[in-house]
Amino acid sequence: MPKTGKTMTTRTVKASFISTARLLGKVTDPLASNKKKRFVDLNGVVEKEAVAIRKIKSIGVGVTADAQKIFDALASSFRVKWDNKVMVMGDVRICSPYHSDCVTGGTRAANDEIKKVLKNVREMLQLSNDA
Repeated sequence: MPKTGKTMTTRTVKASFISTARLLGKVTDPLASNKKKRFVDLNGVVEKEAVAIRKIKSIGVGVTADAQKIFDALASSFRVKWDNKVMVMGDVRICSPYHSDCVTGGTRAANDEIKKVLKNVREMLQLSNDA
């Protein structure tokens, strides 16, 4: 591992994204002057990709900004995912407009817990709890 202060930023670009290239002049290779080998932490790259994929999957398509805020708040307490415009937490589903009376499925205890948390989330976000 490189020591602190001895790191170098590497950026990777897909070749298909490059439309043109031209030679601006000859420069000295900054890596040639440093005899230490540089490397890319592949595990770090894979982890960053996994984080990016999780972030993308957490973004609802065609949902309101308020719905996304509710989703993000619920995601801090529950494993939640989007199924079109429906929030899904195991067997429990929350349909638009994402009020406590829109919670369906699952056991009664799970349903009641999510309704309670949803009500608190809506209050925290200063959204109306009216259906």
